[in-house]
Amino acid sequence: MHKQRTKGEHYIPNKSYLNYFTDNTTPKKSTLWVYENKQQILTNINRVTAKNISPEKFCKDNYLYESPAFPLNAIENALAELEGKYKIIVDNKLLKGLEITSTEKEVVARYLSALEMRTPLNKQNADEFINQLLEHTIALEEAHNVKEPSELRKELEAALKQNFMFTTSLASAMDFNRYQICDFQILTINPVFADLFFITSDFPVTMLSFTMLNNFYPPTPMDITAETVIPITPQMAILVNNIGENGYKEIDYNFVDEVNSRVLRRANSYIISDRKLTADFISRTRRHFPQSFILLNLETFLSQKRKERFGLKEESSGQVKA
Repeated sequence: MHKQRTKGEHYIPNKSYLNYFTDNTTPKKSTLWVYENKQQILTNINRVTAKNISPEKFCKDNYLYESPAFPLNAIENALAELEGKYKIIVDNKLLKGLEITSTEKEVVARYLSALEMRTPLNKQNADEFINQLLEHTIALEEAHNVKEPSELRKELEAALKQNFMFTTSLASAMDFNRYQICDFQILTINPVFADLFFITSDFPVTMLSFTMLNNFYPPTPMDITAETVIPITPQMAILVNNIGENGYKEIDYNFVDEVNSRVLRRANSYIISDRKLTADFISRTRRHFPQSFILLNLETFLSQKRKERFGLKEESSGQVKA
């Protein structure tokens, strides 16, 4: 454990995440292909110069998880311990296609909860929320000619200065572990499509619910139709769901494009890949029509219901008979 205040802290983990997306064929071994300027990527990727960056030097920020509200390096050390446990599960179980235990699943769920929360974008959102409250408080004080700053104003100023809301939210995300009650399906790419791969980003956790697209409030992990997707290697992703789908499932190009499309849309500043991206790849990913993983998993169930509705039965030959 660190005895001194950690300066450069990874908001996307190095050894337990980014290392899986490295390209070992580049002159500088084990580097990431990093694309900056999301809008330029979507418009014309040929105008974007890809950078080969070591995972150790990427996705870091100074004192991101530090706050006087917590002991020195408390969150950084907790994250490091969690990342170590998660990496063991990935290497010894997931990459080998083995079933994980309930204890291991809880570790993976906690890792994903932290991965979703620990980004600078969430810190920015937390700071903006405190700022809005602070500005509103100051405006009320000025409107009522309050001469001395109120206790609320002092507390909000301290919270903003001490990075309190973001660090508390991250600590709560690990403790609460909001994905622990969900089902985890491991998505792997069908070997027939050897040229397909997953990309990732500086905001790799994407959540979507096709039944709530027009709702004012976003979905939560507990919603029955919520689909949370996280690429964990270029050949593997996790689908967090609430319909009882666990284990491993091979997917074709259509749903590989679906994962990549969600990553591309949700990215904050960087697109990350283990290989150089082509204009054709970006074009195909952009034009991809959204697909639901829940409907994919319910296909067999819905097909059976349809047969029951129309009084159809399966013969031993596999043909359907009325």
